[in-house]
Amino acid sequence: MNSASSNKSQRPSSLSEGPARQLGRAGPRGWFAQWSLGRRIAAGFGIILLLVVLQAAFSARALFEADAKVSNISKTSIPALTLLDKVNRQVSEIHLLVVRCLLTSDTSVVRETEKQVAALRDEVLSLCEQYRAIGVSTPKEKEAFRHMTELRDQYVASRSKLFGMLEAGDREGAQAFNASIFRAQYDAYQKSVLDIVDSETNDAHAAAASTRSTMKLARNISLMSAGGVILLGVVFSVFLVTGISRTLFRIASALGEGAEQVAAASAQVAGSSHTLAEGASEQAASLEETGSSLEEMSSMTTRNSESAQKASVLARSSRESAEVGAKGMESMQDAMAAIKESSDDIAKIVKTIDEIAFQTNILALNAAVEAARAGSAGAGFAVVADEVRALAQRSAESAKQTAAKIEGAITKSRQGVEISEKVGASLGSIVEKIRQVDSLIAEVSTASTEQSQGVAQINLAVGEMDRVVQSNAANAEEAASAAEELNGQAATMRESVTELLRLVQGGRAGSPETTPKPAAEPAPAAGKSLRAAFLRGNPRPAKASERRVSRPAGSGEVLPAEMAFRDI
Repeated sequence: MNSASSNKSQRPSSLSEGPARQLGRAGPRGWFAQWSLGRRIAAGFGIILLLVVLQAAFSARALFEADAKVSNISKTSIPALTLLDKVNRQVSEIHLLVVRCLLTSDTSVVRETEKQVAALRDEVLSLCEQYRAIGVSTPKEKEAFRHMTELRDQYVASRSKLFGMLEAGDREGAQAFNASIFRAQYDAYQKSVLDIVDSETNDAHAAAASTRSTMKLARNISLMSAGGVILLGVVFSVFLVTGISRTLFRIASALGEGAEQVAAASAQVAGSSHTLAEGASEQAASLEETGSSLEEMSSMTTRNSESAQKASVLARSSRESAEVGAKGMESMQDAMAAIKESSDDIAKIVKTIDEIAFQTNILALNAAVEAARAGSAGAGFAVVADEVRALAQRSAESAKQTAAKIEGAITKSRQGVEISEKVGASLGSIVEKIRQVDSLIAEVSTASTEQSQGVAQINLAVGEMDRVVQSNAANAEEAASAAEELNGQAATMRESVTELLRLVQGGRAGSPETTPKPAAEPAPAAGKSLRAAFLRGNPRPAKASERRVSRPAGSGEVLPAEMAFRDI
């Protein structure tokens, strides 16, 4: 384990920096150089797109203006010119009919012609109203239309007067009126109509010219914008390709160095994993021996606990027996005290009997003295007194003997009481000692039980440590396999870097300055022999497979080497 940690501490410091930090130090530090590839492309295409949008906006505006002008010509100028042309033709036809009437003297022809003129007049009025609705909008047009209307009204009034003269048969007066006034009014009226036609024609020509100018300007600007966009696209493409080529070259160089460092690190990881597996194997063996010793200790502790429990049961039984004996001794002490009291009472009774015998003896002596005094009369009474005296003496003698025996019994009872008190005190001390022994044995039994539980917990902990060591050994094997696969990924990265350099530099990709150096040979993986060495036939933990570093091809997981490409 220590060797594995020392190997980890000996890894190259450049690995901690990584290719990304080396890329950050390479290249110019201008604001454009700090932009990402996507940002550069977006900026370039954004400018081109902006120019295209501006060109499209200007072209659309020019087209809208041209469309508005053409629409104005088609909806206003052309219909107005058409209406004015019809008005001019109708006015000419009306004047021609009037002139024909001047050449005939038939009044019926004049009346018929007047009807035709009236019909044509209504058409002229209708056409003028239509023209005013669509073609009269500006002040100039309104003034021209008003002037034409005034001349038309004068012409219509003179025409009516002329028809009146013709109907009256004054043909010469009518011809003179025509030559002096009516023709001049007609010419003025027709000239006003033609002036409006010329004005509308000029407006239409101006609108058409303006439309052509707008379209020409839009075409020129579109051509110039297209040329500018193409030129800007070429410049931007050259600039972008040059910048990307330089950046990719720096990235490829940094990735080549990173691949070498990854290969070296994978070799170190493989060596560290091998050392870690050996240490884990030794630790597993030591933990198994420790587990065996703890199992034996646990068995002995369990037996000690059982013996202590049995001793506690025996001590409790002895304490109960001693307590029963102490209670019996207390009862015997009470009985001995009662016997002593009874002996004392008997001694008092015997003493009373002795005193009674003494008094009886004295009375017998007095009776004998009185009988002796009485002489023969008291001879019989003297005999009785002698007998009473002899009886009193025997009673006194018996009382003395009984008193002596009772005294001996009292003395022995007193000695028995003293002995029973001493035996009771000894039994009390024995009971107290047995209680203390029972308490100590109970404490020993509790401690033995707790010690057994503690040893069992230690045994479980050692078993868990053994499983952890087994798992560490399996992880060391996985790490060794991952290091081997990491070395394969480093080789794949070197091939990708070579292809990237070939893409950037073309034929120069194979030069020794740009081709990354081959990495050191990978350390041998632990394999099945290593597994057998540090697992010793124990099943692998269930979670070991979940911590595998290696992944099948195409799984989509990003490896450290691929993360650098994604950063780029």
